[in-house]
Amino acid sequence: MRRNVILALVLVLFLTVTPMAMAWDPATDDLGGTASSTDTSVAGALLRFDIDSTIAGLQIGEDGDSIAFLLVMAPVSGGNGFRIPGMAVGDQYQVSFTIASTDFALVFRASGSKTGTLTLFYKDTASSSWSTGELFSLPSMKSGTAYQSVQGDIGLTLTSGASVKLVVSKDYLYSLGATETVITGIFGATFELGDGSPGSGAATPNDRCPSSGGTTFSLQQGIDDFPHGTLVLAIPVMGLYVLFTRKKRGGGR
Repeated sequence: MRRNVILALVLVLFLTVTPMAMAWDPATDDLGGTASSTDTSVAGALLRFDIDSTIAGLQIGEDGDSIAFLLVMAPVSGGNGFRIPGMAVGDQYQVSFTIASTDFALVFRASGSKTGTLTLFYKDTASSSWSTGELFSLPSMKSGTAYQSVQGDIGLTLTSGASVKLVVSKDYLYSLGATETVITGIFGATFELGDGSPGSGAATPNDRCPSSGGTTFSLQQGIDDFPHGTLVLAIPVMGLYVLFTRKKRGGGR
């Protein structure tokens, strides 16, 4: 009887204290300071790299689980704009940002008309060498469909004639050193014949938004809320476990 009571209490604590899984793939809104882009090489067939500069070219959104960055691609009549299928090998779309003293880059590189790989890179801001984080290969994609890695840490949605949306888990960023709520140095870039690395080996981007520097965004929900919630849960559960084992060893007296 006592065992059933203990287990019931543990279950109640788990349901009330543990942060519940939030909706992955949050909605996005315009990111201030991104109504400009370089438009270095976005003519003709290269219009698929054109980030819209008539409005905010970048959007951002968050929920308790994830952060989403969205590149707003310029609307193009005909077949030269961004579309899927319709990509070429090496087409690269990325968003870079900094949290605390860690730089991050979400990089998608196409390997075919509707295939490609999304990778999260990270490094200390004082370093010039990137480390490779989670990698997510997609053998076949459809326009407007959201895809999430098996681990649930990164994902994307590519929408023909509209946008490139890249998503990353807050918990994953926390594990890599992101411990603050302010995101700085946010910018997006596109590359033809990209090599899959951040900045494509210091190549000149076909387009960059904003045209120089980066912009800032303050998270409304802390990036380290989930780990703290787990810690809070562990304390009462450990106490109940000790109580139960003592009762068991003492014959339930």
